[in-house]
Amino acid sequence: MKASLAFAFFLLFLAGIALVNLGNLQAPASAELRPPDAEELVSRRWRLAALRGVEAAYDSGIELMFTRGGLLTADGACNRYTGDYAFTGETLLFTGVAGTRRACAGDQMRYDAALLGVLEATASAATDGRRLILLSDDGARLARFAPAPPGTGEH
Repeated sequence: MKASLAFAFFLLFLAGIALVNLGNLQAPASAELRPPDAEELVSRRWRLAALRGVEAAYDSGIELMFTRGGLLTADGACNRYTGDYAFTGETLLFTGVAGTRRACAGDQMRYDAALLGVLEATASAATDGRRLILLSDDGARLARFAPAPPGTGEH
C-alpha cells in the first residue's frame, strides 16, 4: 500500500514537471504579443530563455544579436554563427547561417543543433514588450529570448 501511494505521488510529480516544461515557451496569459519594431531587434543582445526541442537550454549561454545592416551573430552553446536576416513587419527570415566547427560536449552540440533548426524554421517574430519570441510559419513558438544582462556575450 505504501509503495502504491509513493508511486502515485511520483507520477504526480513527473506530471507537474512535464507541465512546467511544456509551459516554458508560452508567454504569460496577460502578455499581449505584437510584432517587434526593427529598433527593438538591434538595440540589445538577446539571451535564450527557452528553446523548442531541448530542456534547460536557458542556461546554455546562447545569445543573438541583430545589426542594422541585416547581419545576425549568434553565440551558440559552443560555436559561433553568422548569417543574414530579413525583417519586415512580422516576417523574420534567416539565410546563409554558418558557424565555427568546434567539437563540444553532448549537451552543447544538442543546443547548437536545436538553435540552427529554430533559425531555419523561423518565419516571424513577436514580442510581449520585453521578450522576443521566434515563431514558425504556422505560429508555433520555437524560441523565447530575453534581453541579455550587461557584460554577457563573451565565451
